[in-house]
Amino acid sequence: MKKAQITFLLLFLCTPVLCLATTLEAIGKIPDNTPLFTIHGSNTIGAHLGPNLIKAYLITKGVKDTEINASGVENEQIVSGFFNNRRVSVYVAAHGSSTGFKGLQSKKADLAAASRPVKNKESSLFPEINMVDGMHEFVLGIDGLAIIVHRNNPIERLNIDQLGQIFSGQISNWSEIGGPDRPIHVYARDDKSGTYDTFDSQVLGRGYKLSDKAERFESNEKLSDQVARDLGGIGFTALATINNAKAIKVNDMGANAFYPDTTTIATEDYPLARRLYFYKADSNNPFVNDFLNFATGPEGQNIVEQTGFVSQNILSYQNHPTPDMPVGYRVLAQSSKRLSVNFRFRADAMDLDNKARADVKRLKLFLEQPENANKQIILFGFSSETSHQIRASLTSELRVNKVKEALLTAGIRNSIELGGYGDINPVATNANTAYANKNNRVEVWVK
Repeated sequence: MKKAQITFLLLFLCTPVLCLATTLEAIGKIPDNTPLFTIHGSNTIGAHLGPNLIKAYLITKGVKDTEINASGVENEQIVSGFFNNRRVSVYVAAHGSSTGFKGLQSKKADLAAASRPVKNKESSLFPEINMVDGMHEFVLGIDGLAIIVHRNNPIERLNIDQLGQIFSGQISNWSEIGGPDRPIHVYARDDKSGTYDTFDSQVLGRGYKLSDKAERFESNEKLSDQVARDLGGIGFTALATINNAKAIKVNDMGANAFYPDTTTIATEDYPLARRLYFYKADSNNPFVNDFLNFATGPEGQNIVEQTGFVSQNILSYQNHPTPDMPVGYRVLAQSSKRLSVNFRFRADAMDLDNKARADVKRLKLFLEQPENANKQIILFGFSSETSHQIRASLTSELRVNKVKEALLTAGIRNSIELGGYGDINPVATNANTAYANKNNRVEVWVK
C-alpha cells in the first residue's frame, strides 16, 4: 500500500480515542520551542478562523491556558498553551493563499490555507501527489465574497457585469447605475490574496482588468473599515468581515439574485460563494491529520460558524419555491424542508467532488439524529444548459441517481424520491462553461 493511501486510511479510520492517545504521546516528543505544526496562506482563514480552530483543537487535547497572540510580524500569530507544564504552540502566517503552497513546498508549512482552489501551477510544485484528491484537499467551510458599500448608499443590487465595469473603472460614478451623483472609489485585496483570486476569476476574469486607481489591501478587515467610512466606496470581502459596511445582492447573467446569507452560501447558490480549503502534502506529522479531522468534523464546523463563516454541518430550513418552478417541484417542496447542502460534481464529470463525498457522511450524521430518523429524502437535480432540453433533463436525472447511489453505499436508505429538472432555475450563467458547472447540482430536501 502506498504511503498516501495509508495516510488517507489513518485520517478516516482514526477514532477520537485513538487519535487523542496518539497525539498526546506525540506532544511529549516535540522539541521545546518547536510548533506542533505550522499553517501558511490565506488571510481570510488565518486572521481569525484558523487561530480559533487551533485554540479549540488544543483544548480538546488537554492543553491548558490556551491563547492567541501576535508574533510581532504583521498577519502572523501564535496559538499556544501548556501541556504537562510544557509550552506547546502552532504558528499561523496569513499573507495570502499563494504563500501557503510556497510554504508547503519549502516545508516551512505543514498546511496551506487557501480561500480558492489550488491552481495548476501550484499543483505542479508537488509532482508526486495529486493535490486535488481527497487525501490532500479538504474543504474547511464556505464563505461568501460579499460586495460591500457604505451603509448610506441606496444601491441594493448589482449584477456581475456591472461589478466588472465598476472595478475596471468603466463605470466611475454611482449615478450611472441609479445611485447618487458621487464618484466611485474602488477598494480591492492585494494580488497574493485568495479573496482577490476569487474575485478575479469570478468577476474580472470575464473580460475586465482591475482599475489602476483601486486601493489595495492585504487585510479584509482594513478594506471593510475603509469602505464603511467612504460614502463613495465599494469593495469585496469575506462574509465574516462585512463589519460596519453594507452587503448588497448579486446575480449572475440570466440567473437569480441572492443576498449573501448562511443558507444561500451553504448551498453555494449565491454567485460569489467560495470554498475555504486546507491542503497538505505527504507528512508524518501526527497533528496534521488529527487537526484536519477536528476542523472538518462537527466540533470544528461549529467554530467555523462562530467565527462568522458558514458551517458544513447540515441543517434544515423552510425554503418556499418561486411560482415559476414546475408543479411537481412546488408540491414536494411546499410540504418539505430544504437542507443546507447541494451535492456538486467534478467539472465535466458525473463524479461527486471532494466536498460532496464528505457531505454524504454529514448527511448520514444528520439522519442519525433521533428527530430526523424517519425523514424521507427528496433529491432534485439541475443541469447546466445543453443543446436540447431533453438532454439537460436526462443529465440532471443521471446526477440525481449518482447521488442516490452514494447515499445507498453509505447506508442511507431513507425513502428517496427523485426529480430531474434540467436547466431551469440557474444559479450561474450558462454562457461560459467555467461558471456553468455550478448549475450541475442536486438539492436535498426532507419531509
